Amino acid sequence: MAAALSSDLKSFLDENISSQEDLQVLLLMHENAARTWDAVDVARRLGIDPFQASRHLIHLHHKGLVEQKARRGAFSDFQYVAQTEDRQKKISTLAAAFGKAKTDVVDYIFESNRGQLKSLAAAFQFKKD
Repeated sequence: MAAALSSDLKSFLDENISSQEDLQVLLLMHENAARTWDAVDVARRLGIDPFQASRHLIHLHHKGLVEQKARRGAFSDFQYVAQTEDRQKKISTLAAAFGKAKTDVVDYIFESNRGQLKSLAAAFQFKKD
């Protein structure tokens, strides 16, 4: 599993992407870097709820992967931004890896999140005295 992913890409995913939907939003915006998107546009393109799309856009904004351009009504406009050349390279490499091995990328994200959930659950386990 995740054979198509380098350690750099795994680190990038661990630091920035918390779900498959985050990844899909990022890659959509990366492919259309000159365009601004609001949650309704993203939702239509990806077939998700606009409020979910908004949540993913805000998450990516907090990670510095998209920039908030303007606020119109309930939703803001966002645009893809690569803050550094290194980040741009990683995202382009991630897009290529996703194009070649979607299952590996999605499995890695799922397994990574599953590990985080197990750690959280372990913190709430009661131990016998």
